[in-house]
Amino acid sequence: MRIFIVSDLHLGDGTPADDFALKANALAQGEKLISFINDHNPDEIYFNGDIYELWQHRKKKIKRIHGPLIDFIEHDPRSVVLKGNHDYKLTGTLTHSFQMNGKKILISHGFQNNPRMTSWFSRALCWIQGVIERTFNPHIDTAYRRFINSLANTQVVIKTREYAETQLEDYDIVVCGHTHHLLKEELPNGLYANTSCCINGRLEGVLLETDADADTVKVSLVQMP
Repeated sequence: MRIFIVSDLHLGDGTPADDFALKANALAQGEKLISFINDHNPDEIYFNGDIYELWQHRKKKIKRIHGPLIDFIEHDPRSVVLKGNHDYKLTGTLTHSFQMNGKKILISHGFQNNPRMTSWFSRALCWIQGVIERTFNPHIDTAYRRFINSLANTQVVIKTREYAETQLEDYDIVVCGHTHHLLKEELPNGLYANTSCCINGRLEGVLLETDADADTVKVSLVQMP
């Protein structure tokens, strides 16, 4: 059994506000992501939240730019789509739990310990960022990104880890996204892994595999070379 987990594509409108790809590159980058996933021959694929950047764009507009990739995400029979804070408006579930080789596993975007991540203030900052990305000099956008990250990133990492620690009271393995940092960490009650993101040319994720010769689950961090 092989389960591949990715998160944080932040699919947008193909303008410089789209963290996944510009309109001219959207088809090629979508095909690259699909190949990245399929190269690991997964039996199941989890898209673990923040797949769509709904804080900045309507999904109808996103579909016009990333149609083939969205068809794969939403219609491949192996796919399970979970909600993150940036696509919280979607119907569906926040978490998915199951067992592999007797190990209890939870997959969740991981923002639940940080209510600010669904607040009007966070959405407003994201919208402002989109305006800057579409309108102004890229250097201004880069400086703004660094400023926002310096304010938010530490808390995002801490709160997501705290959420994983809480869930590990009931599960053996917890896989989150949200932080945009690829991570595998042994905590006192179990293993916490983070899928990082698939933006700005980065393709990263987590692969879960059962071991036929042992009662274990192998957890691997994967990156596109």
